[in-house]
Amino acid sequence: MEAAQAAQAGAEAAAAAQAEAARQAHAQAEQARAGAGAATQAACDQASQARAAVTAAHAERDTALAAAASAATSAQDARDQAARLRDDHERHAAALAVARQAQLDALGEAITELRQRLNRAEADTAAERGERQRLTAHLQELTTRPASGRKTATP
Repeated sequence: MEAAQAAQAGAEAAAAAQAEAARQAHAQAEQARAGAGAATQAACDQASQARAAVTAAHAERDTALAAAASAATSAQDARDQAARLRDDHERHAAALAVARQAQLDALGEAITELRQRLNRAEADTAAERGERQRLTAHLQELTTRPASGRKTATP
């Protein structure tokens, strides 16, 4: 019976050792489950932070794209305005060239008319000078003739 008691005590010791090992395994499993839960929570938190960062990056990208589109529109408007100004300038320059040419033509005609008038006035002056010289010479001839050649008036 001693052997049976010893076997039973060995079996009880083995069962107690197995129970202790099972309790320790269960405790380790609980710790592992708690660690896994904490790791899962940390991973979920990191994923949430990453999603928030991605959302913020998308918002910044959208803002930058909107600013770029606005800048492109402003640049196109500036190019269009510059083209309009260039066209206006070309039209005004052409109109000024036409007006200047008209002024030059009018001045040329006025100069030609004035030259003609000057030439006529000089010709008239020369003719009058010639007549005056002829008359002066005739007057001198009349005043310098001898008295005998003059006809005397009878009283």
